Amino acid sequence: MKRKRFVEVAASKMSLAKRKRVYGKGINDAWYHTNPTDADGKRTMCPYYRRWHNMLKRCYNTASLKKRPTYVGCTVCTPWLTFSGFRKWMENQNWIGKQIDKDILIIGNKIYLPKACRFVSSLVNNLLTDHRNAGGLYPRGVWIDKRDGKFTAACRVNGKKRHLGRFSTPEQASTAYKKAKYAEIRRVADQQTDIEIRAGLYRHADLLLI
Repeated sequence: MKRKRFVEVAASKMSLAKRKRVYGKGINDAWYHTNPTDADGKRTMCPYYRRWHNMLKRCYNTASLKKRPTYVGCTVCTPWLTFSGFRKWMENQNWIGKQIDKDILIIGNKIYLPKACRFVSSLVNNLLTDHRNAGGLYPRGVWIDKRDGKFTAACRVNGKKRHLGRFSTPEQASTAYKKAKYAEIRRVADQQTDIEIRAGLYRHADLLLI
């Protein structure tokens, strides 16, 4: 379903005066209504504001942090705490249909800021999710079959889960996962036209070989 085109409509002085900080941090200084209700009673959100709001939510909303604890400790740089500062940057990015990423270019980065952030496809963004969020009883991509005690490894390739085999130890299974993940990250990297994103993905892939 095609999303309705957002139209900027000037906000009244009273409406502007009532605005509060977003998640206690963000300042919405837009001259227009960023999330208005139309004549049909449906809300439409400014696409720039949506990305900004979601970024703040990931970093500063308590309920969101409980669901996604990997964002604990993440922050937004001071210029981007003001909506107009973020929008000015976003307007110069190739953002349509993409998601903002903060740590492809700088591995382990916890701050949303211009030099670290880029808009990427969902495929690229999801590609590194399990690589970043390693943890648990066994290495990432590995689990045990309790029926026979064998370890299984699996890795998503082109968005689909691929089983890599069954192994006697978690280390063997992890090695299989890392090799497959390395190849997949390199494959996706080679498809990128943005040389910075491509280079960042190569760096993430190389970490798997350490």
